[in-house]
Amino acid sequence: MNETAEVVYQSEMRRTSDETGVVRAIDVGYGNTKFVLQARGGGYEEVCSLFPSVTPVASVKSFAESSGMSRDTVKVPVGDLVYEVGRDAVLAQAGNAFGRTLDQEFAGTDSYVALVKGALHYMNRDRIAALVLGLPLSTWQSRRRELASRIEGAHKITVDGRRTVTVEHCSVVPQPLGGFYDYATGKGLLDSMANEVNLVIDPGYFTLDWLLTHGTKISDERSGAANNGG
Repeated sequence: MNETAEVVYQSEMRRTSDETGVVRAIDVGYGNTKFVLQARGGGYEEVCSLFPSVTPVASVKSFAESSGMSRDTVKVPVGDLVYEVGRDAVLAQAGNAFGRTLDQEFAGTDSYVALVKGALHYMNRDRIAALVLGLPLSTWQSRRRELASRIEGAHKITVDGRRTVTVEHCSVVPQPLGGFYDYATGKGLLDSMANEVNLVIDPGYFTLDWLLTHGTKISDERSGAANNGG
């Protein structure tokens, strides 16, 4: 990784900042899927939301809908299956289902794509000029190109095909590095932190990431991630 992650991040962020259309971000975590609903104040103030990262296969039963008490979810087609995702998705799970995918290869699964589609549904935009995703340090290098390629393009969001969202460009960045720049720029500390040794610790639902930087340059041998909380 060394400076590679930093160079890629800076390049992608420059490309994203040049976009004139809608720019959004999604963080598909093992526990929750977080996403930017809208940007205000010239893009420096985001309105964010989240929903649990559970992807039960959609049921043919519709008791809630027939009673007028429909769940806050969307049924999205991915591959040969239809998943129900969203804020109330836990209510769609079978009684003995855990629901979450705790696997290092999570970013390559249909469940991951279903969660991305769920976030795109809530954004309520038909076209995203630039979408930013994040991956743990343990899978960023091996998964980022494949993931970006899979997410770019047109996505059928609803089973009936009435809703389609197009992602023109997808950037995949290391999750802790994104957090570092968000904090540094948001607090106006980027110049001072550029001359310091900085440590970012990102404890997630399944992975524990840590990132050490000398200024904005990553220390490869002192950064990494551990699965199952370390």
